[in-house]
Amino acid sequence: MSGAVGAIGLVQILEWSGCCFGLLGSALLALNNRYSGYGFPVFLVSNGFWIVFGFLTGAMGLVVMQIGFTATSLIGAWNWLIKARRNEPLAASLGERPNTECLIHKKCG
Repeated sequence: MSGAVGAIGLVQILEWSGCCFGLLGSALLALNNRYSGYGFPVFLVSNGFWIVFGFLTGAMGLVVMQIGFTATSLIGAWNWLIKARRNEPLAASLGERPNTECLIHKKCG
């Protein structure tokens, strides 16, 4: 197997991995349930694949877009997974259940 064929194989693996992880992340978010927040770490994996793919293929527009998507995925992971969990112990210590309607559906009040 020559180096060129191996590189084409790597590029295809990166492309399809980015695609599959991106679709899985989108599906998790679309469910809009307690597991939806895990779509953001899945997106981060997808972003990584796409960034490497973009560098290897010279698709710098794709790299820039994926860097932006990485930032939004980090914000989403913070809001859905980290910030939401930080609020749970406080609610539990007050004898209250966390308001999942507020966390998931943004119906607060």
